[in-house]
Amino acid sequence: MKRIFIALFVVAAFLAVLPAFAQERPGVPVEPKITDPSPYYPFRLDVIRVFSHALGYRVVYRKGATEFAEIYIPTEWFKSGGKASLIVSDDPAFPSMTVFYKDGAFSHVRLYVKANRKDSTWGLLTDDGAAEKFKVTELKVAF
Repeated sequence: MKRIFIALFVVAAFLAVLPAFAQERPGVPVEPKITDPSPYYPFRLDVIRVFSHALGYRVVYRKGATEFAEIYIPTEWFKSGGKASLIVSDDPAFPSMTVFYKDGAFSHVRLYVKANRKDSTWGLLTDDGAAEKFKVTELKVAF
């Protein structure tokens, strides 16, 4: 009976050590191989509120830990192949915004918003002087 227990113990010990021999290079982490790196650098921002206007959207976002900043995105940018895209959903991670940079310069932006326009993250911009603020050629995001 003792011989059976000893034999089972030796087999169990061998099986426990077996995965250690399966490693290719112990102690060296596996490096992912990126075959085609993207030229774009995405930067995600937490959006506090989105105000809609006939000329575009005013987006108030979190700047740092305690400050807020705003940007104006013209409606013309939201056409097909434009500089902006609007993604509408009821995802709990919304609203947010991702600004894409290519070679250090602004490329395009994606604005993720709630589908329900009655949500507290939506607002209506009634500023009559907003026409000048929507005349932008690229976004200047404050970090």
